[in-house]
Amino acid sequence: MIDSVMHPKSTQTISSAVLGTNSWSRTKLDSHVDPPVVGMNARIVKYMNREVTVSGFSDTLGSISKVPVVQAAVIYDCEHSGKSYDLYINNALFIKSMIYNLISPFLMRLNGLDVNECPKIMAKHPDESHYSIHFPDVELRIPLQLDKTTSYIQTRMPMDEDISNQMERLDLAPDAEEWNSHDNSYGDQERAMMDFHGNDVPKKKKADDFL
Repeated sequence: MIDSVMHPKSTQTISSAVLGTNSWSRTKLDSHVDPPVVGMNARIVKYMNREVTVSGFSDTLGSISKVPVVQAAVIYDCEHSGKSYDLYINNALFIKSMIYNLISPFLMRLNGLDVNECPKIMAKHPDESHYSIHFPDVELRIPLQLDKTTSYIQTRMPMDEDISNQMERLDLAPDAEEWNSHDNSYGDQERAMMDFHGNDVPKKKKADDFL
């Protein structure tokens, strides 16, 4: 679990790191991470000149100091169209020993993506929107996969030929200089969506409140 703002000398917490070597990997959806986490199967595009300390969810697990904040990329190969996409994971913590990458659905939604985490097997009336990540700007829909109870995208390390092909870039997380996971305005905005009786605030009233 990651729980802090990504500033120099800040402290992050993480639940576990999976070790191993495999160019094929997974980018997992994890609601408990604030900044994303990437590992050995992501290509580091740029170091953001910031480092943090990563500690376990328990004090007995110790900590890792000087974990770099990076801009990273992974490849998603669409098995239906045969097309490959360069997925950028911005402001991520780079922990090289990890096989899997972790990203919060909240962060993807903040970037304008439509994330539907309800598996089709649990939907009353399943359709193409269920259990997928939709990129509305390019009309791409990536189906999610399920391993036990964990949702993920099958991704891989970009190869040299992928870089030379200059494939289409899509951002999973906002392309910003920093990501402040402790921004209280998100909670304030969510509370403003309901009135004192617990009813949804009509859209017109919501707009008037911000004038």
